[in-house]
Amino acid sequence: MAAASVEPLEPSPAGLDHDDEQPVVNGDSGEAPGGEPAGAMTTAAASSETSSSSSTSLLSCLNSEVPASCEYGRVLGKRVLWATVVLAAALFLGASQTFETQDGECTTPNVTTRQGQLCGRLVTSPTGVLYHSFQGIPYAKPPVGDLRFREPQPAEPWTGLRGALQPGAVCLQSGQGAVLETLSPTVRQAVILFKALPSFLSGFFRQQSEDCLFLNVYSRELRPARPLPVLVWIHGGGFHMGSGGPDLYGPEYLMEASSAVVLVTLNYRLGPLGFLSLPSGGVPGNAGLKDQAAALRWVRDNIQAFGGDPSRVTIFGESAGGTSVQMHMVSPLSRGLFHGAISQSGSALNPRSSTSTAAGAERARRLARQLQVQASDDADLVRRLRLLPGKVINSMSESVLTDEERSRGLAVHPFVPTAEQDEPGAFLPATPQELVYRGLSAPVPYITGINSLEAGFMMNRERDLAGVHLDREMENLVPSDLGVQHGSPANTEIARAMKRAYFGDSDRPSQMQMAEFYSDLFVNWVAHRTVNLYSRLESPALYVYRFSHDGGLTLSRRLFDKKLPGVFHGDELAYLFTQSVVPSGNESEQDVLVRKRMAELWTNFAASGNPNGDSPLLTTKWMSANNQSQLYLEIGADLAMRRGLFSPNVGFWDTVYTVREGGART
Repeated sequence: MAAASVEPLEPSPAGLDHDDEQPVVNGDSGEAPGGEPAGAMTTAAASSETSSSSSTSLLSCLNSEVPASCEYGRVLGKRVLWATVVLAAALFLGASQTFETQDGECTTPNVTTRQGQLCGRLVTSPTGVLYHSFQGIPYAKPPVGDLRFREPQPAEPWTGLRGALQPGAVCLQSGQGAVLETLSPTVRQAVILFKALPSFLSGFFRQQSEDCLFLNVYSRELRPARPLPVLVWIHGGGFHMGSGGPDLYGPEYLMEASSAVVLVTLNYRLGPLGFLSLPSGGVPGNAGLKDQAAALRWVRDNIQAFGGDPSRVTIFGESAGGTSVQMHMVSPLSRGLFHGAISQSGSALNPRSSTSTAAGAERARRLARQLQVQASDDADLVRRLRLLPGKVINSMSESVLTDEERSRGLAVHPFVPTAEQDEPGAFLPATPQELVYRGLSAPVPYITGINSLEAGFMMNRERDLAGVHLDREMENLVPSDLGVQHGSPANTEIARAMKRAYFGDSDRPSQMQMAEFYSDLFVNWVAHRTVNLYSRLESPALYVYRFSHDGGLTLSRRLFDKKLPGVFHGDELAYLFTQSVVPSGNESEQDVLVRKRMAELWTNFAASGNPNGDSPLLTTKWMSANNQSQLYLEIGADLAMRRGLFSPNVGFWDTVYTVREGGART
């Protein structure tokens, strides 16, 4: 598949009717589960309303001229929506195709788990390495019916031999993923065929389900002389889209590393189905994070059957997956389930990655109002939400955001992790930030890092700057965890300081200046803060990296007509995983070397808690960043140790937070 430059959607071709018949996706009908009425609003009404508003929003908001009536009409909102759709298509949507043997038959020895026997496929990697593939393994009961919004329950056992030959269904997507799905067939086809969204999206629409709690296991050896270390991958996607499917997270590079490992990838519930929180209605929240913990318990109990060592489990993830990793580090439910951790471009200290208990409950009630659910109390509200089709609930999730919430940052999604009541079964008994500050992180070796231009995808075209009002932009983007009210004198003072630090007296910043600002604001600063906190300890080991190899495998080069130099958010994934779902890149010899180095570093870390090893590929020793050494590994065309800050201006944020918090937290 040849790479194509991606441009914003133009107006719909003449003759396309936005009110075409609503698609039936994945076998859903207009009837609520069990044949019961869907609360106070029928499914048909909900679907019609969702289709109309969503298709209009998507098609009009991605045009070069954004109508004033468009809810994403702000300049930042427009950039974010387009970037989200493109990245959703390429970065977060897996499982649109499956691996198959010629006859779809099992070719591995049988393995026995606590639920029953499985068989999979023996696969040969491009370099001739053999590995065993087991896909679509249920790790929990389907979270449907009365189990919707609840903590996951152990998977049911089965009798006989179960084939694990293809991935399970993708969890129902929320936000823009759901917006795409609710378009009428004609409009959706126009989006796919006429507007340069890759054709592989057509398969994505048919494979979403609430019955989605599956994982995949890949192993070089089922019966090794010594059990193999285990890497468990948690996908990104803002907690509202994505999957652990092999089309984006293919195992070949990690299977080819000199240190043999077992790789596990998984799905977890997303959007309101995964993160709705209403404690007074019996929904404490964080079901999606509890799904991840349930998958880790499954790994503990079953991974030996695949040659894995349950005492050497490393969790790793990117973006929201990297944030999840750090949340597992402070969660009492995950304690003892893993022994190393890697956060790629994600941190639990990001104020946009979680919300308060009160805010979570308010958003749950707003969602019910948007769905026209009338209830006598919160418990009745939850009961009625359980009667609605899951696609209807997830497709309406973004509509609960207020105008102010939309204007306050990048891809602010309403249903994210929340602080729970401090009681047994809570995943987050306080905010993740507070748990980190209390020093409650699991004492395990930790890798964390960033890419060189995280927010480059937001500013890749000159016209992305059109209409930017810099003073207003700064005021809107003052971080919420500074505790100042939007529009207050304190907010204005901080906004002016932000503008001076990044742009001086200029009101016409360059694309690169804006990209660097957004990168610091949304990723670099919280990563820097994470490093500051964890580096104060002498142990366990902390390793920090900056990925700067802007090669032919990066997603941004394979999907965009890339203008800005630098490594964008998610670009490093192509150096850890094969990605058959996106156009193939122009892989150079240097790209091959970098991806082999990445696989060596990550698998060495899984094996011993130390990324260094004997491989001749690793020409530089990766030194730890403990004792506030400010050391990090630059992963570029070559490996090199550096000392200093991720970017020149993160020190500005140190000063701002020190002043606001009285020097308590930096």
